[in-house]
Amino acid sequence: VGVFNIIKYDVANTTHVLSGAKFQVYRPATDTDTVTETLLCNGLEVTVVPITIDGEDLILTTDENGAATSPELTCGTYYIKETKAPMGYVKLKEAIAVTVKTKELTTVDYTYVGNERGFLLPETGGIGNTVLPIVGGAVVLLAALFLVTKKRMI
Repeated sequence: VGVFNIIKYDVANTTHVLSGAKFQVYRPATDTDTVTETLLCNGLEVTVVPITIDGEDLILTTDENGAATSPELTCGTYYIKETKAPMGYVKLKEAIAVTVKTKELTTVDYTYVGNERGFLLPETGGIGNTVLPIVGGAVVLLAALFLVTKKRMI
């Protein structure tokens, strides 16, 4: 049994720690799990199951020191997925693998998680963003074709 520790920081200024980041914790799925999710981690798809404590999903939130510590978990690999980035930062797209080692170790391991500044803007306009340019291009091509054939007739 042991814990894992994370430190959240600004990629542009590694001494600037970030509070308020939220991470959901997952464990690898087994053959007996009936409800699973798929996460992307290091470019690979991983099948996982959310960890729950007293019926609630385990969500870790970084404190004013940019740190968060898990409750005691069985030793092994776990995955954390950022569900909320600090204000002004972009949420991570992929999950991060973390390792729980026995608490008898004398050194404390940290997983450092960097964030970049910026905002992800929502895509608006729906299907019109794709269909209208295609239709408009087709109309222009038909008009050009019509003008070329009309000119040859004269």
